[in-house]
Amino acid sequence: MNTQVVYALITFMIALVLYRPFATRLDHVRYTIFCLLAFVAPMSSQLFYTPSFYGIDISNLHHNYTIDRFSLMGALGSTQYQHHESQHLLQNGLLQDNIILALLTGTTITVCGILSRWDFPILYVKPEAHYMVDIAYRHVPSIFLVIAAFIHRSNQGYQEAKDNMQHQVACFLAPLLAGVFYFAGTYLFRRWHITMAASFIPATIWTLSKNPSTHSIFSQWSFYDWLACTLMITGATMMLDYFDAILNTYPYLVTNSAKQREAIQDPARAPYWLALGELVLCLSSERELNPLPIHDMQEAIKKLGHSGRSWKTMSILFPSNLRQEMCMLYAWFRLCDDLVDDADEYKEGRFALNLIRTFLDESFNGPDDDLKTCTSEAGRLAMQDPSLPFLDWDYLDAHLTSDRLAVFRCFARQAFMLCPKAANALTDAWAIDLKKKPLKTEESVKNYASLISGRFAELCTCVIMYKTGHGNWNGDDFEARDSTVLHRARATGQCLQLVNIARDIVADSHEGRCYVPLKFMRDQSIYTTLKTRRPDVVGSKVLKGYALNILGLADSLVPQGHLGINGLPFEVRDGVRAAFEIYLAIGPALREAENFPIRAKVPKSRQKMIAFSCIYGLYGLRQKSMSAIRSLVHPFGLSYYQKPNPSF
Repeated sequence: MNTQVVYALITFMIALVLYRPFATRLDHVRYTIFCLLAFVAPMSSQLFYTPSFYGIDISNLHHNYTIDRFSLMGALGSTQYQHHESQHLLQNGLLQDNIILALLTGTTITVCGILSRWDFPILYVKPEAHYMVDIAYRHVPSIFLVIAAFIHRSNQGYQEAKDNMQHQVACFLAPLLAGVFYFAGTYLFRRWHITMAASFIPATIWTLSKNPSTHSIFSQWSFYDWLACTLMITGATMMLDYFDAILNTYPYLVTNSAKQREAIQDPARAPYWLALGELVLCLSSERELNPLPIHDMQEAIKKLGHSGRSWKTMSILFPSNLRQEMCMLYAWFRLCDDLVDDADEYKEGRFALNLIRTFLDESFNGPDDDLKTCTSEAGRLAMQDPSLPFLDWDYLDAHLTSDRLAVFRCFARQAFMLCPKAANALTDAWAIDLKKKPLKTEESVKNYASLISGRFAELCTCVIMYKTGHGNWNGDDFEARDSTVLHRARATGQCLQLVNIARDIVADSHEGRCYVPLKFMRDQSIYTTLKTRRPDVVGSKVLKGYALNILGLADSLVPQGHLGINGLPFEVRDGVRAAFEIYLAIGPALREAENFPIRAKVPKSRQKMIAFSCIYGLYGLRQKSMSAIRSLVHPFGLSYYQKPNPSF
């Protein structure tokens, strides 16, 4: 086998193993289409070298494939036998070339995915950019590449060069690359470091692994030819990401039908590609897009700040279109929680809670019939955005700052895919926070955890299912909605909230809050002490005892939490499981601590180990291995080999 095939296969496998946890459905389709095209390309390699295209004599190429190999068989017998063997070797050489180019394509896609997935592609779309930027990034490179290819074709000096293959592939791909820059040049230039790195790395590897002595069309390729090929693959990959981000943010550009919008969420289905093609044809420039959705998303990400770092880290494993929706939903959740909890007086908190309830009612049911239009500047901007439902934006603008209003607009765009009951249940949890009444029993704290985090987990599940092509789970479509999955998702969120309560007993006390049930306390004076920000008076051992009791409640929900994770789509399961296990690791940290910490934390090294194990399928491997060994040693179970108790 050609050594270059071996190097190509090893490189591709290493890159694929690293990228496996991050691969999305779009990546799977992209691998299939691009690698298949690359595999069949060498079969029509004459297109690269025919005189009609660049005026190149292909006799030398066929000489490499036939005459040279023919001479190797000269001592084996008749001319007919030699000709048969040379043709057989020619076919093997072409097959190896097919494999090499397909592996190059897969490796380039993988490297590009690894480098580019850490940011949201939609944030590199600038509808408000000057029109000269559009000309400089799209039209100028496209025209330059076409002219360069034409000049090269017309230059007869290359035909007399010793290596007549030099730069020929680069010039053949130049018109194709010009088309990529015409459609997505602005995105490629704004992410130029990703574009160049994802092209240079595979091109360098393939150039260094080239073996000139082999009879392959690639043996005569220069670094520029490899770079042109990888740049073409990278450009096509990033162009697909670019239009995918626009399609997910501006679906109304191709359809206003709710059913059709559901269908285009799955890249493995034909409606997605039909919609993507329609978008490419109808969008002449990104300056035609409304900048408000992108601006709102930027404000939502800023709002997450430090408190949302763990959430953003968890969602990194999600597809980019789902990740941006989840971050915006969590930003709204955190903002509403702060509006109620951080109110200086009860009246302010009550007003904030009523504002949230009014907003939710209008988002799901529409405003009052007498509302016809909005007069404020923010209201007029919202009215001009087709992605937003019609609400009383003037009322929200009057009581919210511009950054907070942007987060509310993000939620309004998602409302059609969310369950109204779950969203309204969150307000019941915030009402409990507002009243600041003690939780009396274990059931009270479990109910609170179910309302606040359990219902939020249900909202997240609705978003996950919609954006991964599993239908709308807002409650209108009973065939798509699975109540069992949602029930287990609530248990997952409930479990995490109980762990959070156990961890933050001291931190909550410093904020004047206490979620420890009165049933756990000797007398109610302890509750008063914690509410008045004096946890040190209670004592570390007592607080740790409360935390262990609450952790016991959380442990009882762990099996349901695992079932809830297993009910999620495969592409998000690893990310949720990693976050779940990292959060559960707080329990052992609390149990092993000598004194109760202000805010128990899992060491960074432990977090990384858990995350690595989960995303690469290694978490729990030791337990699974021991279980498998026990099943081999005792195939019928331990109880089978125990002596029966004598009975009289």
